[in-house]
Amino acid sequence: MTGLLLCSGVLVLLILLCFSWPLLGSGRNKPSPPLLPEEVLAEQWQQLNHQQQQGELDAAQYQALQQELARRLLSEASSPIPPLATPYRAHGIYLGMAMVILLTATTYLALGRPDLLRQPLLPQSSDSNEAMINRLARHLVERPYDLTGWRKLGHAYYLQGNYNGAASAYARLGSAISESETVLTEYAVALSLSSLEPKPADPIPVLQATLDRTPHNSALQVLLAQQLLGNGKQQQARTLLEQAYQQERDNAEHAAHIRQLLQAIDKLPPHSPH
Repeated sequence: MTGLLLCSGVLVLLILLCFSWPLLGSGRNKPSPPLLPEEVLAEQWQQLNHQQQQGELDAAQYQALQQELARRLLSEASSPIPPLATPYRAHGIYLGMAMVILLTATTYLALGRPDLLRQPLLPQSSDSNEAMINRLARHLVERPYDLTGWRKLGHAYYLQGNYNGAASAYARLGSAISESETVLTEYAVALSLSSLEPKPADPIPVLQATLDRTPHNSALQVLLAQQLLGNGKQQQARTLLEQAYQQERDNAEHAAHIRQLLQAIDKLPPHSPH
């Protein structure tokens, strides 16, 4: 750790030096830019005119030198423009930026948690789910006519296995409960499995309405059969269980559960509510 701190300190000093040295030295010992070729020729042209006016050159000499300067000017104008040189202080700034990146990466690898980059995203925690449900419930206290909110709350309770909460929330939808087959199915299941007394609605009509839309749902058939048994309707319950058994024969666990219910019906006296 001590070695890392020393290295980090040295890197920080070097970074400061890279940034400050070009800026502090930018106004000192800065060489003046050289004259462009066109500027040199212009000065020579002016000098030639001055010599001709002073009588230092005769007409033939003046004309010959004019032609030479004109030729050189055309030659310079047709030559490619040299690329602009990068200002010398920019090199220090680039070096400083590179060292900042190096220092950041080194410090993170030594003191950070690079292993987190290789870990999968964590699933949403139960605490966050509970907080979301509580916020939605508070929202519905203020806006009890928000049917979309009640639908979301009922679904959240259903996924939690809170069938009392799901049944109560879905019951607030009223006739809109039948607009969605999924919502209607979850409401029927929640009503059947909830321990509310009294229940928001009679589970039997809701289960029957749901089975009318999904006639091959064996789970709903079993739930409806259990409700019918509670009302002493053994024959109707048996018919539903036998239909469910035909669908679940390949599932040993489900088939065994349905057989147990059928055997329990066989042990009951005729038309007995229990």
